[in-house]
Amino acid sequence: MSSQRTQLFALGLLGTAVALGAFGAHIIKDLVTPERIDTWHTAARYQFWHGLALLILAEHQIRAPKTMALKTCARLFLAGTLVFSLSLYALCLTDISTLGAITPVGGVLMLSGWLYWFMTVLKQTKYDNR
Repeated sequence: MSSQRTQLFALGLLGTAVALGAFGAHIIKDLVTPERIDTWHTAARYQFWHGLALLILAEHQIRAPKTMALKTCARLFLAGTLVFSLSLYALCLTDISTLGAITPVGGVLMLSGWLYWFMTVLKQTKYDNR
């Protein structure tokens, strides 16, 4: 994934996180249970934070465009965020509780992105200190 594509996905996630957060706060708040509203806001919050992470990754990609590790991190963040947040949004809108079983897959993908990024920086730090 190129730095420009990463930026586009990041901005898309950030913008829709704000819009969906507002949607949850103003439009569906009276249509679903308070527990579901909390779930909705969790989805929007994770979407927003991982959108920011993607934006930071895009900046790193500009400095090191050939680094496959950063592209892998971006893919893990994007896939994880989509699976995690979309499954929670769908759960809130449909009240189909089995959708909640999909959410941890997204969480594992997001965590994998953070771990991969950590390992990439750690490896680079070791290389730079030689």
